[in-house]
Amino acid sequence: MVLAWLGIGVGVAMMAFSGARLVRWFRRHDRLMEATGVVIPPGQGRRLAPVELDGARRVGAGSFAIFVPQRHTLVHTGVHPRAARFRFTTAQGQVIESVSTFSSFPRPPEPGTDIEIVYDPADPQRTAERADVSRFVSLAQPLLFAFGAILALAHAMLL
Repeated sequence: MVLAWLGIGVGVAMMAFSGARLVRWFRRHDRLMEATGVVIPPGQGRRLAPVELDGARRVGAGSFAIFVPQRHTLVHTGVHPRAARFRFTTAQGQVIESVSTFSSFPRPPEPGTDIEIVYDPADPQRTAERADVSRFVSLAQPLLFAFGAILALAHAMLL
């Protein structure tokens, strides 16, 4: 009985997570613009001033502390990041640096590689993503939602 309720809970959680991502994707899909960006090395790029930023967290300590958006990770020397860091210029001429939300295996594209980027012009910093990752998410989320529904229904039948 406990296993059935656990399965239902996991299935519903999968449906809620993937459903929320699908809703966000559909809301901004028509506004997305494309640009060509370039992969940059993890240590390269601008460092943000140590002030409180909306939606940011402090990473590091002492003189090496920087503030980065929450979906970014600080890469220390000797650590091989799996998410591509990229730079591109929006149609409005704004230069944006971001980190992909998807980790590549075994490694992300090499620095200097041109990649296609999609972004919402209303908020390019937060919405910038590799085009191939965006396509993958648009295909994977409905499958995850369906799997969650099947999982919840199968376990509900055990009750």
